[in-house]
Order: sequence, then structure tokens, then C-alpha cells
Amino acid sequence: MKLFMILAVLCCATAAGADYHVANYFEGRAVYDIKLYGGRAYCCMREGEGPTSIVRFDPATGTSMSLPDISIDEREDGTYEKVRIALDKTGKIWCGCYGVLAFDGETWTDRTPPDFGMYDDSGPVTWIEVSPNNEIYMHYSSHAYDWFGLYFYNYIHIYQDATWKDFADVWGGDLYVKYLNFFDSSTQDTALLASNGDLWCASIRRKLICLGRSGLTEHHFDWSVDAFAEDPDRNVWFAGGRSLAEYTGDEWHVFENDDLTYGIARDFSIGPDNTAWIAYNGCLVSFDGAAWTLITNNDPHGLPSLDILSIEVDYTGVLYIGTANGLSIWTPQSLAVGQETARPRGMNLTGYPNPFNGMITLSFENIEATDVRLVIYDVLGRRIQAFSWQGMGKGIHHVSWNGRDAQGLTVSSGVYIAHFVTSTGMSTYKMMYVR
Repeated sequence: MKLFMILAVLCCATAAGADYHVANYFEGRAVYDIKLYGGRAYCCMREGEGPTSIVRFDPATGTSMSLPDISIDEREDGTYEKVRIALDKTGKIWCGCYGVLAFDGETWTDRTPPDFGMYDDSGPVTWIEVSPNNEIYMHYSSHAYDWFGLYFYNYIHIYQDATWKDFADVWGGDLYVKYLNFFDSSTQDTALLASNGDLWCASIRRKLICLGRSGLTEHHFDWSVDAFAEDPDRNVWFAGGRSLAEYTGDEWHVFENDDLTYGIARDFSIGPDNTAWIAYNGCLVSFDGAAWTLITNNDPHGLPSLDILSIEVDYTGVLYIGTANGLSIWTPQSLAVGQETARPRGMNLTGYPNPFNGMITLSFENIEATDVRLVIYDVLGRRIQAFSWQGMGKGIHHVSWNGRDAQGLTVSSGVYIAHFVTSTGMSTYKMMYVR
């Protein structure tokens, strides 16, 4: 592993109604996948068509460390395939391509399923996701020709209890058969494991399903489903074509923009204020629920390239944007060094008791009626629980948290952060939970 100090190119930008401090890193490298953990960014990047390097970047110090080389991304012809990464709840990095590796902070360990690649035409890992229970889901496909033309076979494996299992063994054979039948003529391209454990799957042929413990639900649209995201309220979104769609659990809300003529949405992330950010080739797009912002070559806002490959937003609203010419980090001016943290007017956020065991009551004041969102994070930035209230009235309010996560499990002892978002700003409060 190699540790480097990275020189940043600095500037400012305004987008989605906010001002940002912009810093650019890794000039000359394409950053095509980003995952966040513990205040650091883990980036898949490469120069030209060469092999992938996985780099851990610490924006607080401006230093980066290259992880040991991987050996599962080379094709038979000597060229290289892009890899897919995921970080589990312990910080272990999972890397998928022509095989699966896991990095424990020191070395890579081969975690390839025994029957992976048993067919000569098997493709690389298409996606790799982590479940709320810290299980690893990975997908790949193979293809064959029959009397009707090209036929795809889709495989999902789940790493559970330190061993790989077939999807059918975990979710049931009947549900797996329905999944296979649904994608019988197309490879399954993108997926999202939602915080409630539902698995959303889609292909470029406008096929979209939700696999839940109660069964399989089909959804049909007139455009492709390119990328998924989940907002702080646990609503599932997808980007595709010229549209965004939000699923609240009961109904779909569709938002269209005829100016989105940039092809496939490559990546998609939603910030703590519910602003959606979408990566396109030639455009960075944001949508705050009412207004669209399209950042193009006419005004690139300090981006080193408008060939946007990947994007992630952390729980404070900092954007990590992967481009064909490096990594761009956009920090809200309110969070930049030397600036006070944005605080909703009149909030006066307090908590009692603190430290606490069992229950803490958070108190705050609204100077006007507003929607309020509360998200609980641990110190590594992992979302633990979320609440929201619409049209909460003016005055003093009290809300309680019982020290349980979204699955109803009691959290471990430690420091947790209550992150409040209202129409007038954001504020945070640190809590100490003692079991």
C-alpha cells in the first residue's frame, strides 16, 4: 500500500440553491465508482484503459492510499474490465469482477463463490450490494443462443454466515423462478438493497421488480431504469431517460425534464436535504423536488470534466463526484473551514439525558411551520434510523429516540449524531448511548 499527499485544485460553485467550495484531485484518472465510509472515500479509478486501482482518500488531510493491486479485472484478450465495490458495515471492502475479493485493511482474500464462472460465457460481476443485515449480494450473468436468439441467465449469490448461498436457498425457490422468468431475455443491470431489506432490480429493457419477503412486485415504465437511490425518508428513487421516479411504498411520483438529453444516467445519489444528484456524460443534474439544475459545458462550475461517471453525497451534504479527469469534492460553504455550521433559525437543539440508556428526548424550536427530517448516524456516517414530519407547527417540539436502528435492533454503545433538516437549514447534535 502506498500513501500519497494529493495536490488539490480549488474553486467555488453554486448549484441547487447552495454555494459550494470545490476541490479537484487525481487529474488524469477516471474515477468510475465511489463508496463512503468513516469520513473517507474509496474510489475505483484508472488511467486510460489500464487496470483499476482502488484508492482510499481522506479529504480532511488531503492524503490517499492505494490498496494492494487486484487481479480479477483482466479479460482474456489482455484488456481490463471495470470492477464493482461495496463496503460492509465493518468497513471491509468487497470487490467484484471476474471473481470476488474482500479487503480487511491489510490484504485481499479470495471470496469467489465456488461455482462462479462455471460457464465459459459468464460475464463479470454486474453489481455488488450490502444488505441491512450485512450480507453481501452479488450478481453476474451468462448468455447462450437458442432458437429464438440471445438468451441471458442471471445469477445472484448471497454471502451469509461466512459462506456463499444461492438466492433460492435464502429467499425461496418460487421467488427465484419468478425473478428468472421476469428477466428471461435480458441481463439484470442495476440493483438496490433498500434499508428495509427489499431488493430492487432493473434492466435496460425497462424491466423493474421489487423482491420483498412477501413476494415479487412488477413495475413497468416507458423508459429505461438506469440507476437507483434511496432518500433519507427511505423512499426508493430511480433515474432513467429524461425522468426521475420516486416510490413512497404506496404510489409512484414521476418528475420529467425534456432537457435531459444526455443518454444513460450513470449514477445517482440523494443528499440529506432530499436533493437528488444524477451523473450523465456531459451533464451533472440536481433536483430538489421543485427545481432542476443542469450543469453543462456552458458553465462547468469548476468540474474537471463533464464526463461524469459516479457520484455520492454524504450525510453532511458533501458531494463526491467522479469524472473522467479526476475526483471533484463539493463542500457546502456552510461546512467549509472557517464557516459556521448551518443552523435552522431558532432551532436551539438540545437532548436529555445525554449520555443516555434506553431513550433520549431531543428538543428544538421552530420559528415557523416547516417539514422536519431527523436522521440518526453513527460516527462512521452510517445511517441508523430516520424520521420525518410534514408541516410541523411553530413552537417547541420534543421527539424521542429509543436507541434502536431501522430494523428494531438496539445499537451498540457509542457516539451517535442526530442530523436535523428543515426548510431553513440543517443542524446536528451529538449523543452518547451507553448500554
